[in-house]
Amino acid sequence: MRWTTEPSTEHGVVDRGFALDLEDHVAPGVLLTPEAIENPLRLVLVGHGRTLHKRHVAPYSVARRLARRDGVAVALLDQPGHGDRPREEDERPHADRRAMAVEDWTVALDALTALPEVDVERVGYWGLSLGTDYGLPFIAAQRRILVAVLGLYGTDSIRIGDTQSLEIAASLRSEVLWVMQWDDELFDRAGQLALFDAIGSQGKRMVVYPGGHDDTPDEGLRFAREFLIHELGR
Repeated sequence: MRWTTEPSTEHGVVDRGFALDLEDHVAPGVLLTPEAIENPLRLVLVGHGRTLHKRHVAPYSVARRLARRDGVAVALLDQPGHGDRPREEDERPHADRRAMAVEDWTVALDALTALPEVDVERVGYWGLSLGTDYGLPFIAAQRRILVAVLGLYGTDSIRIGDTQSLEIAASLRSEVLWVMQWDDELFDRAGQLALFDAIGSQGKRMVVYPGGHDDTPDEGLRFAREFLIHELGR
């Protein structure tokens, strides 16, 4: 991991850009940390939704709240084919993009937990929509992820890799909060419920809100953030 920007501080949050140099591609990211660090920081990895960017207001605002209000280190990566990455990556088969994202997050986790300010024992994941799609196999492979906020995603809307998604979900062991929009126009109820039902974690729960895919209320995001922090421990 190499730093690509100088640290900048705004409203008590330090922002540093970084890049992961992998064998055949580069994964750009950003690390947010509270300005005042007293103890090793819990770490949350944030995966953004489709067509978004690591600094898009939706994922970035969640990350800033976690850093400023909850004293957490938060890392965001541009997903394959998104943000500052080549658009050609998004034309690869779904399975290839998933594998690339798993590799990116694994390398990021190794690098970030090597930082002296990060608590290697308390790591969580936040990823809705595409962040769930690419996050599922990563979380399943990483027993270091204690808790995950997932959702806004279902199996039968993809038409490819559906069985694989269910099998991956069955192998999850992290605490999971699933966020669902009842009138989601991208992922139907049956597909979302099937994926949630398949999750093998002992500690899993679901919250459902009315409205479409992008209509999760602030109340829902706040509840999800509080769940994540509670499970990571104060």
